[in-house]
Amino acid sequence: MVRFLFISGLISMLFINSYGQDFSNLKDSKPFDYGGSLNINQNSNFRQSGQFTPYSLFISGNANISFYGIALPFSFSYSNKKINYSQPFNFNQFGMQPSYKWVKAYIGYNSMSFSPYSLNGHQFMGGGLELAPPDFGIKFSAMYGRLIKKVEWDSLNIVQKPYYERLGFAVKIGYNVKGASVELGIFKAWDKKNSLSGLPDSLGLQPKENMVYSLSFNKTFLSKIKFSGEFAANSLTNDTRQSYVNAVGGKSLFFLMKPNGTTCYSKAIKGNIDYLAGSYTVGVAYERVDPSYATLGAYYFNNDFENITLTFTNQLLQGKINFSGSIGTQHNNLDKSKISSSQNFLGTISVTYIPSERVNYSANYSNQSYYTYMRTPFDKINSTTPYQNIDTLNFSQVSQSAMFNSSIVLGSTQDKDKRKMININLSYQQAVNKQSGNQQLSNSSNYQGTLMYSYSIVPLNLLLTGSFIGNYNRISSTDDMLMYGPVIGVSKSFFNKKLTSNSSFAYNVSYRNQKFTGDVLSFRIGAGYTHQKSHRLNLSLCLVYRNSPIEIINKQTIDFNGTLSYTYTLSKD
Repeated sequence: MVRFLFISGLISMLFINSYGQDFSNLKDSKPFDYGGSLNINQNSNFRQSGQFTPYSLFISGNANISFYGIALPFSFSYSNKKINYSQPFNFNQFGMQPSYKWVKAYIGYNSMSFSPYSLNGHQFMGGGLELAPPDFGIKFSAMYGRLIKKVEWDSLNIVQKPYYERLGFAVKIGYNVKGASVELGIFKAWDKKNSLSGLPDSLGLQPKENMVYSLSFNKTFLSKIKFSGEFAANSLTNDTRQSYVNAVGGKSLFFLMKPNGTTCYSKAIKGNIDYLAGSYTVGVAYERVDPSYATLGAYYFNNDFENITLTFTNQLLQGKINFSGSIGTQHNNLDKSKISSSQNFLGTISVTYIPSERVNYSANYSNQSYYTYMRTPFDKINSTTPYQNIDTLNFSQVSQSAMFNSSIVLGSTQDKDKRKMININLSYQQAVNKQSGNQQLSNSSNYQGTLMYSYSIVPLNLLLTGSFIGNYNRISSTDDMLMYGPVIGVSKSFFNKKLTSNSSFAYNVSYRNQKFTGDVLSFRIGAGYTHQKSHRLNLSLCLVYRNSPIEIINKQTIDFNGTLSYTYTLSKD
């Protein structure tokens, strides 16, 4: 870490010295500037039965201080709440991103992206640097830090998964000139195999090591033809403890690693050719990722596929209709190691239609896979605090998704005092539920629908809303879940919008395999007051009554939550 910061600082000083004339503009820069905010959030909880945390404190803040154009932004967060599920990510964080002109640094908790095939948005605790001197067309990026903190094995809590401490660094240099650019990057990450003690072999947890080369480029010809591509070479050792097993190949290329018999080599490649016309674009895209390709610099990653797609965008009726999408094929089992192979049709399409000021429609469909944390609307409606699922590591791989949205303005669009609107939202997702990379459930289908009516009386600063929400989840051919119910809300502001108030009532029932499993009744009320644009005080109260006749104990429970928050915003007025 010290060596990294020293080298990065030396490079930064060399570039700054070579651009000493920039400091001649210091006299024209603002000597001192600042901005930011501080938020203090306190939660008090009560549950009629069962375990609960009576008091929780969350503090977060950010600031941006500037001296003669040198920006020093930073952020932090803190909580006294002990997360029930130990995880390799830290909620209490502090991060800075100071910058001056073309120099930017990352200090503390941050995230950077070097390539979708290497380090891609993964949070780290350490240091980073970006340099982009304007006249050379050169860009330089580097980072070093801890990607995952260790989580010890707890024999009394078998649900808790242990993690090795994981470190990593990345370097990327790019060159851009006359509409063409090329970037070369190197990423390495490794688990500290001595960071855990007393780990049973039966868990199958192994310390890993990873190194990735990435090369990307793009070029535009004749102002209409754009060509871009990226290639990545990967070396992944699945168990660094097996030093006595000889490696097969790759030693000279991946010189920063010590390969062994568990080391595998793979590659990924993608490319695009696009033709840019006036109102439309067409293109061809290709992507291939080897079956064993995996990077320690991304939370989730898809491999073993080859895609060939045709992409397009277009506008019709003077921009009232806009659509874009792609069609193509995908197949897996690239190395023929699986018993069966699949070849699928790939398609994505997105359409928006705005026939008038009153109405707009939008729809999209995709059968390309991506990862997400799936939540139903009732997860929020039936929760008492926004922090209930803060420690979850659950995610789902969505294989198909579709969505339709529509908004319709009722009455005259010229009436500025009263506004009435209907919104319709429908969605569908097909997913595989996973946790920490292990499949938990077979393919499930989730359907959601919301019908909402809103009525706003502008002179009174009054808004009335009414919604009906439904969620149907088909887990398997013999198991399904259904939830539905109304939500009614009222909000109003007073004293030139300095004082705001809101309240809502929600009721929903749930069924599993057509059998009633319970209902939930919730009531919320809140108010907020703003003073001199800098101080904001909010108070909210929530009462949730749950009826679960299928439970052996705690068939009926009452949850109560009170939240008091204060926000201070740095103001120059």
